[in-house]
Amino acid sequence: MIYKKYEDPACIDKETWKEILTDRQIAGDEILDVLNCLYHMPGYKLNGKEIARKLNYKHHARLNLLVPEFVDKIRAKHDLKGFPVNSEGKIRRWHVPFNGTEEKSGKKILYFWILREELARAIQEIGLFNNRFPDELPEKLAYREQLNEKDEIFKEGICKQVIVNSYERNLRARAKCLEAHGYDCSVCGFNFEKHYGELGKDMIHVHHVKSLSSIGKEYRINPIEDLLPVCPNCHAMIHRNKNNPLSIDELREIVKANNTP
Repeated sequence: MIYKKYEDPACIDKETWKEILTDRQIAGDEILDVLNCLYHMPGYKLNGKEIARKLNYKHHARLNLLVPEFVDKIRAKHDLKGFPVNSEGKIRRWHVPFNGTEEKSGKKILYFWILREELARAIQEIGLFNNRFPDELPEKLAYREQLNEKDEIFKEGICKQVIVNSYERNLRARAKCLEAHGYDCSVCGFNFEKHYGELGKDMIHVHHVKSLSSIGKEYRINPIEDLLPVCPNCHAMIHRNKNNPLSIDELREIVKANNTP
């Protein structure tokens, strides 16, 4: 039962969130892990203890440091107005990226975090966590990006031990891939923007031609040759058999065979 709601007006719009999320001086590894965790939950909602458990923290107190630090970095770099404040006039830093609810569970009152809609839309539109399928999420989430800005060497594949191995996806490499190949699915040709209009703009998954899990180590990636855009349906079918994923050509033949009159 909901005991209390926190729904302060948003002080950061979607486009500014995009800048913040791609600024590694503001959005560090740990806060991206927290956002990744919430982004994949129904309604973008989870309580602090569950977030800590999924991130393998010993205690959720770590989150009490991460979020305020994140907001302070935002405030230091962006001249924004309208931050939520408490009765003493102090900024309620938690309510910059999140709304929330307090809910009664027996004798306990649990506080739930809810990603702000503007933040969730920014994550979606830049494809920040598109490499994960909701039914494949491990108990411990992680997100990392490595990039040598000087010579634009894209590194991927830093393996992390979770329930199953998960691998880094490089946001800049994704952008280079889509710049070269566009947003049509490489298997079926589906384009989200053509079908859904503005709602579908920039929505597409990026598939590694050679599975990172088969490489098992860091390697230098060519975003144009090693990556291809695929729609979520085709991406799911490619990885339907996790031990033996299909190639783009193999799935094209399956689609063709099942859609020929």
